[in-house]
Amino acid sequence: MKTAFGEYQRLARSALGFSSLWLGEDHLLYVKGSGFLLPFSEEYKRFRYRDIHAIAMAPASGLVMGAIGYFVGLLAAVGLGFVFLLNREPGEWPLLVLTLAGPLPACVFFLVLLIRHLVLGPRCVFELQTALKREPIVTINRKARAREVMGRLSEKIRSAQADLVIRDDGHDAFPGSRRTGQPLEMRIPKTALFSFAGQAALGAVLILLLHLSGIALAGLALLLALASGTPLLAAVAGASRQPTPAPVRQLLWWQLVAEVLLGVVAMVFYIDQAINDPALTVDAIGPLRAFADISALGGFLFYLFFLLIALAQLGIGIAGFVQTRRWSERLAQPISPSSPPEPPSADSSSPAP
Repeated sequence: MKTAFGEYQRLARSALGFSSLWLGEDHLLYVKGSGFLLPFSEEYKRFRYRDIHAIAMAPASGLVMGAIGYFVGLLAAVGLGFVFLLNREPGEWPLLVLTLAGPLPACVFFLVLLIRHLVLGPRCVFELQTALKREPIVTINRKARAREVMGRLSEKIRSAQADLVIRDDGHDAFPGSRRTGQPLEMRIPKTALFSFAGQAALGAVLILLLHLSGIALAGLALLLALASGTPLLAAVAGASRQPTPAPVRQLLWWQLVAEVLLGVVAMVFYIDQAINDPALTVDAIGPLRAFADISALGGFLFYLFFLLIALAQLGIGIAGFVQTRRWSERLAQPISPSSPPEPPSADSSSPAP
C-alpha cells in the first residue's frame, strides 16, 4: 500500500486499511472508510491547519481483554493441531497436510496478532477539534503512535498559525512538538542491525541444513534463532513506540512474521517426529537429531515449508540490513538549520472539498 502520493504523506491507517490519515502541505486529509474485507464506502474530510484548535488524546481500555482474546484463539489453534497430530498414524499424510493447512496458519495468525497487540502498547482515543466539531480519528488508537502524530501535526499547525495572536494561559493545545521548528528526531532501534544480520544468517544456515545434514548445523541454526529472536522483538517494540523510518519498521514486522512462522513450523515438525520416534524426546540432543536431517525425516512437504521460510528469512534480513545502514547514515548527517516559516497569506487557503 502507498505511503505517499502527490503532496500527501500517510500518517496512519486502520488495521484493514479502510481508513487513513494523510499529511498535506496546508491541510490534513482524513479518509474514513467502512466495509467488510473490502471497502464499501469512503468519506473524505479535510482539516486546514489554521482551523485546528486543539489535538486531544485520552487513554482507552481494551489492552488486557484484547490480549486474552488473542491468547484464547492461539490456545484453540494449538489444541486443534495437537488433536490432528496425535491421531495421525506414522506415514499418514492427510492429517499432516490438514494440520499444516489449518491449525498452523491459525497459530501464526493469533501469535502475531498477540505480539503486535502487546508491542503497540496502551490504547487511546485521538481527536481533532475545530471551531465547529470534534472529529475522532479511528486510525490512531495507540498512545505511542498518537504522540508521534501529535509531534508531526503540531509543527505544521504552529507554522500555519504563526500570524495568529494566541492567549498564553499555560495550556498547550498542541503538545508533543518542539517550539524551535525542528522536525521530530527519527531513530533506528539499536538492535535492528544485529537482528537483521542474525536472521539473514539463520536463513542461510537453514538452506545449508536442508541440503547438508548434520547436528552441528542444526545446533547453529537453533543458536542463531535464539540469539536473534529476542533482539528482533526488542527492535520491533522500539520501532513501534518511537519515530522510525517506515521501510525499517515494515521490514522488522515482516522479519518477525517470518520468525514466528519458522518457530511454529519447527514445533509441528518436532512433535510429528516425536510421535513417530519417542526416542527423540529422551535426551537434550533429541531435538537436534530430529532437525539434523529434515529432508529425509520430514519428506518433501516439510522440506518445501522450511525452504520457503529460509529464503524469506534471508531476503528480508538482507533487505533490512541494507535499509538500516542506509537510514543510519542518512540520519547521522547534520541537519542545516532552516529559516522560520513565513505566515501564510490570506488568499493561500485551499477551497473546501
